[in-house]
Amino acid sequence: MALTYGIVEHDSLNDSSGGTVYNDVVLSVHIERDWTFYMYKGALPMFISVAFGMLQYGLEQYQFADRLNVRPVPPLRLSAPICSL
Repeated sequence: MALTYGIVEHDSLNDSSGGTVYNDVVLSVHIERDWTFYMYKGALPMFISVAFGMLQYGLEQYQFADRLNVRPVPPLRLSAPICSL
């Protein structure tokens, strides 16, 4: 991280005579990150998500049930105790 500054002058655009001069202090903060941060936190998860999304076009419809192993879940009974001692 680097911090730089400078003193600059400018005149007013609204002043018709152009005689008013203002002094400004310009501060700049320079922050740099390693490119691997963006690769592992941004590009790689996005690539994996797109790959899984495109995977559906390569599978036939009858293969989904076999690959997902979907089983019916019994309904929740409200009379069942929440915890047992």
